[in-house]
Amino acid sequence: MGIPGIDTTRLGRVGEADDGASVILFAASDLSMFMTGSTLPVDGGTAA
Repeated sequence: MGIPGIDTTRLGRVGEADDGASVILFAASDLSMFMTGSTLPVDGGTAA
């Protein structure tokens, strides 16, 4: 028996703290300097 709802994510796994942390680090870095007012969903592709 697997984790309920895991089949609904495109990545096929549960998100981990590192997944969210990498988005935060990107948003705080110079790599995101041209982004304004954006929402970055960290949902494993569920909303895609």
